Amino acid sequence: MSLQAAESKEQSTVHMPTRIAKYFLHGAAYALLVSGLVIVWAFLLVVLVIIGSILGLLLGFLVLVMGVGYANSLLSGYFWNIQTQTKWSSLLGYGLVLMIALGLASIPFMILEHLAGSLTPVLSIVAILVLFVFHSIVNGYLGKAVASMQEDSDSSWTRAKSMTTYREKCPYCESVYVYKASAVRRDGTIKCFYCNHGFKVEVPVETQKQSDLMSSWRFTCPRCGRDSQYERAEIFYGKVKCHHCNETFDTRSQGY
Repeated sequence: MSLQAAESKEQSTVHMPTRIAKYFLHGAAYALLVSGLVIVWAFLLVVLVIIGSILGLLLGFLVLVMGVGYANSLLSGYFWNIQTQTKWSSLLGYGLVLMIALGLASIPFMILEHLAGSLTPVLSIVAILVLFVFHSIVNGYLGKAVASMQEDSDSSWTRAKSMTTYREKCPYCESVYVYKASAVRRDGTIKCFYCNHGFKVEVPVETQKQSDLMSSWRFTCPRCGRDSQYERAEIFYGKVKCHHCNETFDTRSQGY
């Protein structure tokens, strides 16, 4: 077995429980967000139907689909750092694919929940809780998978992702972390993707040669309106991700 294959196998073994936990949190958070969205949508649907029956139903359905896509887009950005396109047309297609995938995946769980109702009250509650956990994990996995399919393919981000990478083992979770030179902070540390701990790495030569990577800039997010200080390593071809709402925005309009 090659060294790279061995490292990949070790990495998968180490962070698999973390991934499963994140799938569960993603799926559970998605269920809560969509539940709230459906409540708001129901009131909106009544108004739309009053305005125009058939047209109102159609608009209501489109709003729900885009809301589902946007909710999962936010969660994918928070849990997996996956940035999806936020145009209405992209959200519509993204939300529709997600609703179909989650609907099909829900069928076996609905059957099992129906069967669990025939058990004793205590066993029924336990069975429903177990099914909820597994259902959330499946939903989180599907949410991430669909978000990855719809990930923003802007050429600047594609070029940034194709940069030379380096490998380091995290001293905290022992995952083999692959990073780019631009991910190194001013103090010579990087943050592990799997456990979020920061640790020291040997700064690549190309990073040391580019002194402008060691400077920082302050930008205002056009979405949430909050200011943040960004290191040069966080800026990819004029774009950064807001520290507060995870929105990716262009910094060139702010003098960068």
